[in-house]
Amino acid sequence: MAVDVETDSDEDRGDRKRLSEKVYFKHVNLYDIPRGIVPQQVYDMAEAMKEENEQEWKHVIMGEVGDPATMVFPLLRPVRVGDIDTSEFGNGPECWRWLVGMDYGYRPDPTVCVVVGYNKVKKILFITDEVRGIGWSEDGIYMNVKEMLSRGGGLFDRSVNISSLINSEIDNRIIDGLRSKGLNIYPVKKVSGSRDVSYQFLTGGFGDVKEIWIDSERCPGCWAEFVGAEFLRRDIGGKEIIIQEWPSVNDHGIDATRYATVDLWSGRAVTGSKRTLL
Repeated sequence: MAVDVETDSDEDRGDRKRLSEKVYFKHVNLYDIPRGIVPQQVYDMAEAMKEENEQEWKHVIMGEVGDPATMVFPLLRPVRVGDIDTSEFGNGPECWRWLVGMDYGYRPDPTVCVVVGYNKVKKILFITDEVRGIGWSEDGIYMNVKEMLSRGGGLFDRSVNISSLINSEIDNRIIDGLRSKGLNIYPVKKVSGSRDVSYQFLTGGFGDVKEIWIDSERCPGCWAEFVGAEFLRRDIGGKEIIIQEWPSVNDHGIDATRYATVDLWSGRAVTGSKRTLL
């Protein structure tokens, strides 16, 4: 799936042409992923969605294009880590900055941890790896996140490792326990207005993000969340109106991405005269 509602400049088209020589785009859906990688709950959710709303199932699960007018994230690209020129991941003017974020989910919601890269020059956000699970204990979180960090976020140059900083929205008691086990994890603070600012950043509202790349094979949960995020339509006075409210369900990978990128957008979140983090 590739949807873009912006009109490219000559410079943008040049960048895209150069990128196309290095990037392989492949459309995949949930059922293309080998069994055992994605939790069974996701397949159960998909089948229930198909029964209740087949159109939503086609969009969210099968990756068919939805209504561009209601898509929260129109700048998505499915991009595999192994299909791009990783020399750009290193040092230089086009180097990538690698970030890690985690959203803690109370049962039945999942806990999700993601690896996100940001290229400031090309204004690309790249989600390269994720782990997610329901009902993880503190030890379960530690073992799964450690495994993800140990594989370098899918990156060849190991820009991500076990010592990488993790920004997380999670109970301080759990954070203290995870830090005692060896994770470099710190809490982020939610404040009024920060949710809107973070979504404005991710949707390109500030001009800092032109594309969001997601390795949909390594991050099927995040891909499903981002591609499935839509603004609601409501009938108001006999007229159908698009309500631009940010997602509040099926958004744990999105939230983990917001927390990972907090340092990229936090300067825009202001309450009164104070600069806030989240």
